[in-house]
Amino acid sequence: MIYHILCLFLLLFYSQSTPCCISCEHGKAKYFSIDNRFDHCGESCIYTIGYPIFKLFEPGLLPATGNQTICHEKGYTIYNETVTHGFWPISITVDLYNPLKEEKTEIVSTNGLQFTLHSILRLFYRK
Repeated sequence: MIYHILCLFLLLFYSQSTPCCISCEHGKAKYFSIDNRFDHCGESCIYTIGYPIFKLFEPGLLPATGNQTICHEKGYTIYNETVTHGFWPISITVDLYNPLKEEKTEIVSTNGLQFTLHSILRLFYRK
């Protein structure tokens, strides 16, 4: 019995940890918002008629016109989780993506040659 409950729990957990909004069903459109405070990009499928209502609660909400992978193209490539904000009748399910954390380096360009700041400093500070 405990085995069945554990399997059911894992199945529910797994189903909630997969993206919901890769493609939108008929009648819905893809919208996105970038939350700079928590460094997430959210994608959601909502009915176009509901956009003005959700825009009140999320001022950064924008349509992803012609782009089904807008968060990925904005640099948020790591799927984090799917969450539901609000409650019925005003609720929205959102796929949250995190940015790929990589070392940011400044690129210096001279006469068509490009160098990273790290490679320039390495020339002067060799051991």
